[in-house]
Amino acid sequence: MTLADSPVAGHDLTQLMAYLVDVCVDVLGVSGAGVMLADGHLEPASVASSGPRAESLDAVQLRARRGPCWDCIMTGAAQSVSDITAQARRWPQFAPLAAEQGFRLVLAVPLRIRLDVVGSLSLYRTTRGEWAQDENRMAQALAAVATVGVLQ
Repeated sequence: MTLADSPVAGHDLTQLMAYLVDVCVDVLGVSGAGVMLADGHLEPASVASSGPRAESLDAVQLRARRGPCWDCIMTGAAQSVSDITAQARRWPQFAPLAAEQGFRLVLAVPLRIRLDVVGSLSLYRTTRGEWAQDENRMAQALAAVATVGVLQ
């Protein structure tokens, strides 16, 4: 399956999201990625992750109801973090676990249907630095592809 195949009837949303996070890892060179979707009552659930480290970060955010992906869904604003260790007060469960797993940068971008936020795409990187503007744009484009999959 390719991302271009997503509009075909009968596609499996979980399979599409799993493929999307793998594309994020390959195309953006990130160390991990995940997708959370919110139901009609804004109760997010993890639907895909690139591996056990990203999966555990999604799980801790869901339990704590805090973290970049959770905040992205709740506020509708992207969460761009260039130093995860500096976020320990803001996200006391998430930040230490992310740092322990070697992640340094986090970017969570919203999945939107018009003005409604239906989820978030999270990207994790182990290197230090900043998210480049083109990476932010690419992440938002991939989130838009994910949103099309949700709509189908």
